[in-house]
Amino acid sequence: MHEIGYAECSKSYVFRGGKEYSPKQIQDMLGLSSQNRAAPRPGQPMPQASFGAARFLMPVQQCEFQLTGILESLIRDPWPVANDKRPLRCTGVALSVAVGLLETTYPNTGGRVMLFAGGPATEGPGMVVSNELKEPIRSHHDIERDSVKHYKRAIKFYEALAKRASNNGHAVDLFAGCLDQVGLLEMKSLPNSTNGVIVLSDSFATSIFKQSFLRLFNKDDQGHLQMGFNATFDVQVSTTCMHIYSSNLFLSQTTKELKVSGLIGHAISAAKKSACVGETEIGIGQTSAWKINTLTPHTATAVYFEVVTPAGQPLQQGSRGLIQFVTHYQHSSGQQRLRVTTIARNFAEAGSPSVAASFDQEASAVLMSRIAVFKAEIDDSPDVLRWLDRMLIRLCQKFADYRKEDPTSFRLTDNFSIYPQFMFHLRRSQFLQVFNNSPDETAFYR
Repeated sequence: MHEIGYAECSKSYVFRGGKEYSPKQIQDMLGLSSQNRAAPRPGQPMPQASFGAARFLMPVQQCEFQLTGILESLIRDPWPVANDKRPLRCTGVALSVAVGLLETTYPNTGGRVMLFAGGPATEGPGMVVSNELKEPIRSHHDIERDSVKHYKRAIKFYEALAKRASNNGHAVDLFAGCLDQVGLLEMKSLPNSTNGVIVLSDSFATSIFKQSFLRLFNKDDQGHLQMGFNATFDVQVSTTCMHIYSSNLFLSQTTKELKVSGLIGHAISAAKKSACVGETEIGIGQTSAWKINTLTPHTATAVYFEVVTPAGQPLQQGSRGLIQFVTHYQHSSGQQRLRVTTIARNFAEAGSPSVAASFDQEASAVLMSRIAVFKAEIDDSPDVLRWLDRMLIRLCQKFADYRKEDPTSFRLTDNFSIYPQFMFHLRRSQFLQVFNNSPDETAFYR
């Protein structure tokens, strides 16, 4: 851990890689707790950079010289590695210290932790394989047979880290530059919960890695990073709706027939139990609000709804469902921003011509594939494939023209025509099929 706030000479702290540290221990060791700070002599002002977060976290323009010096003086570990051993790599502890530093200094404020992994973790908490080369790194077969030594412990460790990071609004990005697996499968909860970036490349020297890394720091016309931080995403369907037109505020009552089933995306539940939460659960359910730690112009999440009517009461003719999406986030300039989107849709019976006319097969394919991938993480692959087949058959029963027992008569209208092909390719894609892919690659694609 390098102290960049100390310009006189390079100063760093070294942590033991085989030991797990609690946030309190990290705080005390780095002198971040208030009682550790040495009091200044009477009449002497306390220099700002001598304590707290400013020793480790500073604006680049203030510490460019120190930062460049640290990066230029980095060398390979001089300790020799035996031919039958892997290098010792304590990725878990490094992540733990980084998350501990950020949660101590900037809780509930936007921030990113970037991990550059040049190989698997072989030491300490979060290790995915031992440093003995005779022990191969786990494959899909090993995981299925439940014959993996470190797998469950590592997943538990990284999930606990992901929970701490996501609760404090910090994102974790994983950059892997290695021909072998680095343990992405075990670490996937970190980017999945925090909406971090994953880049999987053969080496950090490849142009694809360099371009991907630089693109993360793209700026808008005003020179601000294209990132939003610490966002809450709230869906309101059965409370009063707020419409803002220029300087006027309009309120209107929304519908009670629509219920939120859940969200699939890189978020965590904000545990908001409102009247519009449905009983059917799809993805992250039982809430109408979620926390998304970082946003980019390309962030996309899927929200699923169900229509619920009191028993025996049909929907009124011409009634509409009103949905409001409320996103509150910290812009990279430091501003807090609120973005409200309100949409209205007509209700219609399933199978009716109005549903067929407004069907978007590309959006539907994306929403279905998200559910399929979410299920594949929990269930067996054959069960997911059977579920996909059943859903396609049900869609064709409702919207296709055909005569019974006459396969040649089967017809789908233009805006349904490519949907069966999407499903055909989804069944055979690397999102659901694991053959010929390593567990890390499968985690990356999903």
